[in-house]
This record gives sequence, structure tokens and C-alpha cells, in this order.
Amino acid sequence: MLREDQADELRKVPGAILWENRRYSATYFVDRSGLDQLWASSRVPIVHLGQIEAVDAVVGGTEADWTVAELFARPNVLAERIQSRGTGDEAERFAAVEQTLRLPVADVRIDTGALSIREAADVIERHMGDRP
Repeated sequence: MLREDQADELRKVPGAILWENRRYSATYFVDRSGLDQLWASSRVPIVHLGQIEAVDAVVGGTEADWTVAELFARPNVLAERIQSRGTGDEAERFAAVEQTLRLPVADVRIDTGALSIREAADVIERHMGDRP
């Protein structure tokens, strides 16, 4: 989490922010220094992105060998999940779902309505292990 003044400082540094998006009355960032800290600690960064342009910006803006996993759910599953959040912004969330295109390229695609969280994580982890 960043305070607005911290975000403003990052915006002044070329290449510091790989992706920025405003949605649901919030601003979301993928910052290079945050990813660098994870890699330096030997942890694998997991980045949740909802736009093709965001995936392209992060994958293209770093030298890492990313595994791109597209997670999706059927409309009825999404509707149930959005309503169960009770955040009061269901219309905005449904609109975001409608605007979100499927990734043209992904290493693995997972229907989250068909697999548990653990099963999905196992699929991704196995895929990562198969990479050179």
C-alpha cells in the first residue's frame, strides 16, 4: 500500500511504475522496486492484473521469465462472487468484468469455478516447474 505522496514520488522516476490503474475508487500500481525486493528475497512475485495492457507492461518492462496464468470464471460464478462481497459497487464491478478481455496469450488458463484455490495454485506451480 502506498500513500498518495509516495505514489507521486514514484511517478517522477522514469520506469519506476510499470503499470497504474484507477478503479473502484482506488489506484493500483505495479512498481519495479516492489518486484525487485521480492526477487532479491528469492520470493516469486505474484501480480494480479486485469488488463491485457497491464500484462504486456509488466512482462515487457522486466527481464524476468514470467509465467502468465489467466484466471477466469463463468458469468454466473462471477455474479455470485461479486454480490457476496457486499461492497456496494456491484454495477461498477460487473461493468469491469464486461470490459475485461481474455488474454491473447497465456501459459496456463484456469477456470476458477472448476478448481479450488489450492488446485489452481498446484496447476500454476507444476507449469512453472516444467519451464527451462
